[in-house]
Amino acid sequence: MKALFLAAVAAAGVANAAEITIYKQPNFAGEQLTLRDTAGNLSGNFTDQASSAIVRGGRWQVCTQPNFQGDCVTLEPGRYTQLDSRLLHRVESMRPLDVVAYNDTSSYGYREGAPIELYRATAFRGRPFRLNRDAPEIQRGQGIGVGSVVVNEGRWQLCSDPGYQGYCQVLEPGEYDYFGRFNNQVTSIRRIG
Repeated sequence: MKALFLAAVAAAGVANAAEITIYKQPNFAGEQLTLRDTAGNLSGNFTDQASSAIVRGGRWQVCTQPNFQGDCVTLEPGRYTQLDSRLLHRVESMRPLDVVAYNDTSSYGYREGAPIELYRATAFRGRPFRLNRDAPEIQRGQGIGVGSVVVNEGRWQLCSDPGYQGYCQVLEPGEYDYFGRFNNQVTSIRRIG
């Protein structure tokens, strides 16, 4: 299931090239490190050293523990002369969010870090499937099973048919512990705000 969904998301289009540069000092001073791909563990001399950052492409999840654990903050494109106090001198992992959807089984109860999380069962039971970009057609014949949803940021449209057709519902940020109107048939998802 995961491989099919990731293939569908990849086919949805290529996002702008993801790129972030972190600096050891505020105001973009000191040693720097530029990343264009996932870094699950910033080992070496950049662990717990980042003070400022420039995001040139994509949205980045920046976390205080290896493998995207701990406190995580999403950085949009822009210049950050000094990182938020939750991240300052604490960054240990980073990944671009606009590139893939992912199913992170290591942090079931953690509800920050992805704009929308889909759960197969009601009341947020089961593994969360965290989605970071539009998916116009989920290649699974019957769609994916969704019993409950958490929207962490933005407004999302979930539809029963490919191409954002059929029965659609727009969800605002919040927790939806029962999502039965689709009868577990979500076939396309997109962010609309």
